[in-house]
Amino acid sequence: MAALPLTSEIVLLINRRGIIRFATPSVAEHFAATADEVVGRSVLEYIAPDERATVIARWNALLNSPDHLSSEIVVNLDKRFRHNRPLRVSAWRLPGGEEFLLLFHLSDHIRDRLETLYAILTALSGALTLDQVIDVVLGEALRLIPCDHCALLIFEPDGSFQMARSLGAPPVVEYNPQWDERETLRTLRETGRPLIISDCDQDPRWVRSSTSPPIRSWLGAPLVHRGEFLGALNLDSLQPNFFTHEDAALAQALATQVAAAIYAARQYEKELNRAERFRALSEVSLAISRLDLASVLEVVYRKVSSLMDTSSFYIGLFDAEANLLHIVGSYEQGERIPDKTQHASQGLTGLILRTRERLIIYDTLAEPLPDAVIIDGEMPRSLMMFPLITQDQAVGVISVQSYRPNAYTQSDIGMLETIAGAVAIAIANAQLYDATSDQLAALETLHQMSLQLASVQYRERVATLVLEAVMELFAPSEVCLYLASDPPQQPALWEGCLDGASGQRVIRPGDPATSPLAQQIAETGEPVVLHDLSTTGAILLPRERPALALAGYPLMRGESRLGALVLRYDQPHFFRATTLRTLELLCMQAATALENALYYQRLRTRLDEVSALHDLARQVSCSESLQEMLELVTHRMRDVYGCRSASIALYEPDTNQVVTRAAVGLRPEYVAAARFEYGEFVAGHVVATGEVVYVPDALADARFRVIDPEIRSLLTVPLTVHDQVIGALSIDSASPHAFTPDHERLLTIAGSQIAAVIETLRLLKETRERAAQLAEANKTLQAVDALRNELVQNVSHELRSPLALVRGYAGLMRDGELGPVTPEQIDALDTIEQKAESISRLINDILSLETIRRDTLDLRLLDLGELAEQAVNGARLVHGSRGYTFVYEAVPGRYPVEGDRDRLAQVIDNLLGNAIKFSPSGSTITVRLAPGADGRSATLAVIDEGIGIPADKLDHIFERFYQVERGDRGHRGGAGLGLSIVKRILEAHGGSITVASEIGRGSTFTCMLPLAERQPDGDV
Repeated sequence: MAALPLTSEIVLLINRRGIIRFATPSVAEHFAATADEVVGRSVLEYIAPDERATVIARWNALLNSPDHLSSEIVVNLDKRFRHNRPLRVSAWRLPGGEEFLLLFHLSDHIRDRLETLYAILTALSGALTLDQVIDVVLGEALRLIPCDHCALLIFEPDGSFQMARSLGAPPVVEYNPQWDERETLRTLRETGRPLIISDCDQDPRWVRSSTSPPIRSWLGAPLVHRGEFLGALNLDSLQPNFFTHEDAALAQALATQVAAAIYAARQYEKELNRAERFRALSEVSLAISRLDLASVLEVVYRKVSSLMDTSSFYIGLFDAEANLLHIVGSYEQGERIPDKTQHASQGLTGLILRTRERLIIYDTLAEPLPDAVIIDGEMPRSLMMFPLITQDQAVGVISVQSYRPNAYTQSDIGMLETIAGAVAIAIANAQLYDATSDQLAALETLHQMSLQLASVQYRERVATLVLEAVMELFAPSEVCLYLASDPPQQPALWEGCLDGASGQRVIRPGDPATSPLAQQIAETGEPVVLHDLSTTGAILLPRERPALALAGYPLMRGESRLGALVLRYDQPHFFRATTLRTLELLCMQAATALENALYYQRLRTRLDEVSALHDLARQVSCSESLQEMLELVTHRMRDVYGCRSASIALYEPDTNQVVTRAAVGLRPEYVAAARFEYGEFVAGHVVATGEVVYVPDALADARFRVIDPEIRSLLTVPLTVHDQVIGALSIDSASPHAFTPDHERLLTIAGSQIAAVIETLRLLKETRERAAQLAEANKTLQAVDALRNELVQNVSHELRSPLALVRGYAGLMRDGELGPVTPEQIDALDTIEQKAESISRLINDILSLETIRRDTLDLRLLDLGELAEQAVNGARLVHGSRGYTFVYEAVPGRYPVEGDRDRLAQVIDNLLGNAIKFSPSGSTITVRLAPGADGRSATLAVIDEGIGIPADKLDHIFERFYQVERGDRGHRGGAGLGLSIVKRILEAHGGSITVASEIGRGSTFTCMLPLAERQPDGDV
């Protein structure tokens, strides 16, 4: 095929109808006609027929848009002109709009082909699957290299053929085994380079079959990726010498990218398949949490079918208790088939359950089935069967079968084995959930029946409720409830079944004589359970209806046999252990309800007594007087029980006697004499033991004595509060055996209520008395406190005046104002004046202790650091000459406190004075100020190097008038109030003081004061 000139162009002038009015001479090289010959012809005659419709549409769009001056399109020439490369045609509207200039750009075909190749590669980059890759290649290859036919041959990694697809005529869709033997394909595989056969009729490498189309030119490009031959890209033409080396290079470039895309698609599909398998396992595992067996089986079938051939599929559920296999979730050729039940030992499933081993047959024609195994229907060619085992228990079998040989790979086997494990867990969980749900539903039905029976008063209603519950729980064909004779009531029978027409439950009375089996069960108390009578024949007792399964249980309450309940089934029925247990529980509740109905009439006779006791409890709870309450109780007890007399005796621990406090119906002399020693007579015995005593006949029972000879029967119950017996409640009668257990039960209840009220009234009385005592004591304390304050003030005032006179006269005498005095007399007068001064200070200290309170302080905001520093400076000024060294240490910062400046200064001065008093001359006294550990307080420590304080005295030094006894009398002085005053001042400020000391090493007094929230002003 001759190459087109790359620089020549064709210029045409056409009218609106596309008729050529002028052509350049270069048209002859491509249109097979001279310029004069093409004039007058339609330009469409030279365009490929399959593109004419597109050209006409573009042309009309240009004509109908006067604003558009030009348009551009890529076209192919008609095949009869041989040169059928794509040409870019530009159409220009000439002035006037009736004529157009067409310019054929022949030099653009290389750019067009590269753009087409780029477009194909772009499309391939987004293709994920093999089908997408093939669709892109076949859809675009003929546009890249125009020819008659394009085909893709793809091989598996092992060299076997995978698929063949083509575009154009003739199509290639099926693989021909002879392709592997052709030299063209072998050459592509071996060389890995493109191959051109210019003329198939002349080239010996081309093998033409009788069915092959008349191909004249052929171009093949190998699909190779990473050295692996993946297939071939084939291009055919019906014309000889059609393909060029440029076409081969383009085909090879395309084939290289196609091979990479095929490899990537295979990897993607492999990962997709792997992901699909994991997704299948995930969904099966997720189904386990649903606890819905039907949905679990549906998910399993759907996911297994998406992964492998499931022409035949089923799951068998093993019922170990009944030794049955339920075939569920069965599918044949995708169609759901009904479930069925078979004996667990039958067929292949029975073999799998017995051996607990998997069975895999790749081809049943080559591998015989196990002996004695019969397959119903068409024989499968491939099959896999796995036991479903969880917690060492077989729960079923999963089976996948195909009618193709070798349908399953090792991957399929591993996948099904993994799924089988998950399915086993899912089935076990679902069965457990179903069993639990059924049991809970049964228990709920029993509970609801029990609630309804609790209020039933007649046995007819009991029978109706029981039969309704039985039909709901067990769905028998028929059920009957037989009630035995209980004089004066006669035997009775009720029957229940479903109405065949309406499906409604029908309950009706029956003839007890028609159910001898129920009578037998009621008499013997032994249950009867028959599961399957289909092989031995239906049971048929005299006057009994035939049944293929039945279960009968007695209705018993203790040793009382009240009747029987019998369930009959028209079909074989397996009674599970849980079913029988539920039936037994139902019979127990029914027996209880029947017995309660029998008690109903007896209880009604006691209703008035209970109501009266209720009123009594309400009345006594409102009582405030113990005696009034006791008298009310005794009168109401006699009214309620209709007894001869009623009495209440209370235990008095002081005398260890049980004394009758209230009685009605007894003569006064008996009431006065009714004082019993603890443990004696009936009342004393009841209080001592806490037991109820009933004397049916006082004349016949010598164990107990009574004070009134007219008493024949006596019932006494203890009055107990918090496990303590506080008394006894008694009723008596002039008749023997006058009281019953019902009387005892009700009287015991009344006794508990009365005892609680008695205790409440006792506590109320004690509380009132204690409150009065406390009020009186408080008044006394207030008076004593006032007297003490007055005494202190008076004594202090009375002492100050004489002391002032003593000090005055002593001074006058010492100064010689009252006459001459000797030196010895002057010394004596100095001593008198010093002692008077000491007494004056003692009085001031005593008054300080009495007046230091929070409300007496002059509280202001001040800086504790400034106050401490001033105190140290003052001590240094006064005592520095005596050889003492005073040191002030403070952690930098402000120490705002809310306090009384004078009182706090007194604290520091007292502590410094105390340190000086007990420290030798030349020692150092340190005052240290720092923030407290909590950040909300300040600590002030006064540290000396004195003689120290013994450890056993530290707890007493802050007490009033306490002084530590020391061997060194030189350190004695003061009245022992200084530290007491310090402690009182600090506590009034919300603070505290502690001391630490060591003999011979000194003492440390540490004061704590809370810090104020705001800072003191600068002038403070």
